[in-house]
Amino acid sequence: MKKISLLLLFALSAWAADNKVYLDQTGNNSTITITQTGAGNSVGTQAVNAKITGNSNALTISQIGNTNTMALSMLGTGNNTFNYSATGNTNDLTFACGGTGQSDKCNNNTFNTTITSSNNTMTINTNGENISNSLDVSGGNGNQFTMTLSSSKATNDIKTVGATNTFTVEQTGVAGTSGHYLKIDSNGSSNVFDIKQGGTIDTTVNIKSVGNSNTVTVNTHN
Repeated sequence: MKKISLLLLFALSAWAADNKVYLDQTGNNSTITITQTGAGNSVGTQAVNAKITGNSNALTISQIGNTNTMALSMLGTGNNTFNYSATGNTNDLTFACGGTGQSDKCNNNTFNTTITSSNNTMTINTNGENISNSLDVSGGNGNQFTMTLSSSKATNDIKTVGATNTFTVEQTGVAGTSGHYLKIDSNGSSNVFDIKQGGTIDTTVNIKSVGNSNTVTVNTHN
């Protein structure tokens, strides 16, 4: 097992800025932990994503501060785990797992995101089988999340506490038996949900919303 830990800490009277990490890891059974404290930090960029290639890898990224970015691409046929947490405002997360071909699917992988802050943007795109995704957001307003899971058996669990959050979730692929499960538990106001799930058929949408001025659009089909 390979184990890599990075702790990047800037603790001045005001947030210090700009520590940058670029990760390109190939192999199996790696454990990687990255912690950034400060403002304006990054793991990868939109132009050049950080990369994890392999199976049974465990990646944990924690960003504490404001205006941080994280752009990650993951390739592997199974049993990878990615945990991401953001504590701070106006952070930008982009995550992609799996390509478009059969040989680079993102199968049997688990992704967990925890956000405690406001005005964050998150985009997730995955392509594979048996993908599990969870999102837990608290203490913030104005967050926007776009999740596209192309998977025959995708599980998506979203929990938010806060106002003016926007979700766009699309789960596609042949569902088969016990596929396409989405749960949203939202406690706040002015929320907007736009959910799409595909056939055939096995689709479950479980939404609980407590608050005002919520708009929910759900499309499930066969």
